[in-house]
Amino acid sequence: MAAIRSKNTRSTERRLRAGLAAAGISGWRMNAKDLTGKPDFVFDDEKVAVFVDGCFWHGCKCKRLSKTHKSFWKKKIETNIVRDKKVSRALRRQGWKVVRIKEHELKSSVSKTVEKVRKVVTPPDMSEFDALIRQVRQQAKDAGLKQADIKSAVAKTRGQK
Repeated sequence: MAAIRSKNTRSTERRLRAGLAAAGISGWRMNAKDLTGKPDFVFDDEKVAVFVDGCFWHGCKCKRLSKTHKSFWKKKIETNIVRDKKVSRALRRQGWKVVRIKEHELKSSVSKTVEKVRKVVTPPDMSEFDALIRQVRQQAKDAGLKQADIKSAVAKTRGQK
């Protein structure tokens, strides 16, 4: 077990790091020793902690237990799962958003995994929405609708009643 690395692993952390860089997502640091659980990636400004979990070590269903020393491995992995939950809970209590990524997610689609991180890190772009609202208002005005009808149309566009 001494040969098993806990950081900068090829199949997980390096792959996500390359995906984030390729997508132009910046503002992160790696292996934050100053935070509970030492997240693999931290976006300090957004208060987002990202953990990249190896499937075997974190009890993913896609991996099965070793046939030798089954009780040892079962206990070890169950302890890891409990620790993961405690760490996530502690960070959330401190105001952090926590993203947990399994190894198989990265292996199947780096782009989907990067998008999962982007959704948490990047707030939705309201400029497109605001442009749509302006367009609806202008079309309503051009159609000769009354101010009350325009407000109603805008409220419907925003999902309000």
